[in-house]
Amino acid sequence: MTDHRDHRSDRDFGFVAADTHFGYRHYEVDANGILVLRLEMGLEYVGNDLCDVAIFVTKLHEDVPYQHVGEGDDVVKKIDRLLLSSVALEHDGRLAGIAEWEGILDTPLIGRCYLHGELRFDM
Repeated sequence: MTDHRDHRSDRDFGFVAADTHFGYRHYEVDANGILVLRLEMGLEYVGNDLCDVAIFVTKLHEDVPYQHVGEGDDVVKKIDRLLLSSVALEHDGRLAGIAEWEGILDTPLIGRCYLHGELRFDM
């Protein structure tokens, strides 16, 4: 996974509070040197405390399934949670109460209504 910090996205992350500042990150995930996913993350802060995270997930290769089917692992869910765990650890002690996250899927990805919740380092 490649991390591009301070990436400025054109996406609308839905952050609105006037006394808040924002951070943006861009991640690229490759498998065997082939780019398969792009993740654009928005971080919303109140003061210095993280309060919300939104992740836009873009499928870039046919190896990533459009939706999760069956009993096996969902690669999109695993990558999102791994990334979110790292963000939670990075902000340990600097969360504004219960920090929440949401995954937003770009077409053609579908389903995965479980991509949201409380941000924790033990995801």
